[in-house]
Amino acid sequence: SSGGASYMPMQRPFLTSQIENITGPVAIAAVGYIGEQVISSSSTELSIGSLIGATGDLTPLPSGMSVVLANMPNDVPIVSYTPMHANYSFYENSSQLVFWNATAFGVQSDYVIHFVANDFPPLVTIERVFSPTQTGIGESTQVTVTVTNQGNESITDLNITDTGFLNYYNLSVTGDTHKIVPSLAPEESTTMTYSVAFTNEGMYTFPGARLGYVYNNTDFLKTTHKQGFLVESSIGSMLIQGILDGMPYTGVAVGLVALMGVWQVVKLIRGRGGKPAQAVPESVQTTQA
Repeated sequence: SSGGASYMPMQRPFLTSQIENITGPVAIAAVGYIGEQVISSSSTELSIGSLIGATGDLTPLPSGMSVVLANMPNDVPIVSYTPMHANYSFYENSSQLVFWNATAFGVQSDYVIHFVANDFPPLVTIERVFSPTQTGIGESTQVTVTVTNQGNESITDLNITDTGFLNYYNLSVTGDTHKIVPSLAPEESTTMTYSVAFTNEGMYTFPGARLGYVYNNTDFLKTTHKQGFLVESSIGSMLIQGILDGMPYTGVAVGLVALMGVWQVVKLIRGRGGKPAQAVPESVQTTQA
């Protein structure tokens, strides 16, 4: 801003101009380079319809506004896109974002982004598995992260990391959660393995493992999905763990054990007729088992 006046980036007026005087719902179909890779180095176009599983024409809402947004990795030049209209479509090259006003375009067979072959990297997958898939208190799981180059071109400077869960939990980890690989040829794989030990029950969140690599002097990033890992406990282990950790419920549990012990002592010293044969010492009544 200058002198109290504010301004918006060049693309913002275009976007806001599309939503003036809207009454009714707004539907947005957004597609980005997240999760599974569906195009490779031999591809020359990206079909939005195929990404969202469309089996027929793409039809906007009968009221309100429908928008289609698509995002490509940085430094993968977009040659063209269809449909194209000066007032109802827009390409912002710094963010690799393509915008379509689907309401204005009406029924379309598809929305497609076109680019040059070999601009996009080969098909590369990253997968994370847990073995076992759940465990108990005091036990551990082995985590394996596998990266596979399924394409026909090599990738270089691989940087594999899986440390996101350590930002949330203080866990004992054995093995490597970070690995650097100089290059990965076509049809080759590389793995990273580590073990995690758990001292408390609950559902643990593991953010996605990350893979950074280089293809055609361009940096690319892929991640796995966020996953949850369950650590269960038996009644016995829960009691022992609670005593060690000083959890509130253990005071009640131990108190019940103590009262039961006192009741047993009182029962043993009762005389015939149900009356106490002798007084119960105060120290016995208050001692916890």
